[in-house]
Amino acid sequence: MWALLFDSFTWPTGYSGNLVVHNKESVLETHFTKASTECFAAVVTITDEKADVFIVTVSTLVSQATAALSSIVVKKPEFDTILLATALVKSDIKNLDTQSKALDTCPG
Repeated sequence: MWALLFDSFTWPTGYSGNLVVHNKESVLETHFTKASTECFAAVVTITDEKADVFIVTVSTLVSQATAALSSIVVKKPEFDTILLATALVKSDIKNLDTQSKALDTCPG
């Protein structure tokens, strides 16, 4: 899903195309934040069923983020052709890294 967004980006779309990618990345970042918040809120006993749903959700999110990051690596030369695009992408990657590390420390 997210990787397709990066795969569809081409340098002729320019900075406006990069902003579309950035806005979608912000949605992904919001999902990471929500997953992290819910994980830390789940330090109480929860049912196996709810735990399984959470694990599937987080696994899907991590899989999508990994695919998106792989797509970014492939598209880097195109981002480099657009003024400020690479800086925006780097910022997005750092934000996703921070969010994913928060999930790594989840006690749930």
